[in-house]
Amino acid sequence: MFSWSRGHGVCVVAWTHVPRRQQQLADLLDGDTIIVDTARSKQSAALRYLRAAVETTIRLWRRGPSVVIVSVPPIPTAVVVYMVSRLLGFRFLMDSHPGAFGLMGDETSRRLSAIHRFLVRRAQYVAVTTEPLAREVARLGGIAGLLHEPPPPGRAMSSLVSGYVFFPGSGGRDEPYELIFEIARAMPDWKFLATGSPGHKVGSTPSNLQLVGWVPVAEFERLLYSALAVLVLSSERESVMRTAYEACYALKPLVVSATPATERYFPHAIHVRNTPANISDGLLASVGLEEETLIRQREQAVRTWNSQFLILKSTVDRLLSP
Repeated sequence: MFSWSRGHGVCVVAWTHVPRRQQQLADLLDGDTIIVDTARSKQSAALRYLRAAVETTIRLWRRGPSVVIVSVPPIPTAVVVYMVSRLLGFRFLMDSHPGAFGLMGDETSRRLSAIHRFLVRRAQYVAVTTEPLAREVARLGGIAGLLHEPPPPGRAMSSLVSGYVFFPGSGGRDEPYELIFEIARAMPDWKFLATGSPGHKVGSTPSNLQLVGWVPVAEFERLLYSALAVLVLSSERESVMRTAYEACYALKPLVVSATPATERYFPHAIHVRNTPANISDGLLASVGLEEETLIRQREQAVRTWNSQFLILKSTVDRLLSP
């Protein structure tokens, strides 16, 4: 291995166009980020990943961090970080989303599952969303811990309500986006506002549903904090959605798809099956949630994050020690 004098910092690496999680994580660890947007380009996937690999390598070389946390998927991001770690001598950790395990309809990651298993065994730590995934990492010979979503800095309360249900669409393959159209038709007296995009045709848009597409972070926060309630849907059992945590931190009634994970980590939310009738019932019930329940919901989210982050922070501190 090429001899290199390592630096003394932490760097979070991701190939994404929405780096909110990575930036928060870097700030909490007094580190910095290397973010490469591979989505907003008309080039082929091979060319986009080649460009991202070169840019990531150069920026890691220039910064010389001691510890790198790499977000996956896409799995090629972790491949590049691992290869550069062999050259520069830094330690690397993985922040593995369920998609990295081939879940959530991520066929690319499923085809690269052997590579992901190889990387899991070589990472110093693998952050995952649920206990079953942590057990899978342990079975593969890795060291795993849970890591969800941190509270937003400087935000504690919300007093603005504009009377709409907020559906913070992410465009994920596990997200039944078409349901928001059906729910809006089933509840014509309610207003709905959705970000993101369904990715496919879902028919005409009901008059009580406003689609705003992708919005900047500041606008997203304004929409979130002004909502009457937040609706977060997923078809993936191992998904622990960032937007569900954001609803908790904003003290908003949360209506969320019922899975073992959401029932454990969002005990004060309203859990629903992914059907228009059941979701409509859940939204009607959300109106009656008391402020005390919303406060307990937020406190639960903060406790969960603090306990998870403490483990990650102690791991990073140990790796940074001389």
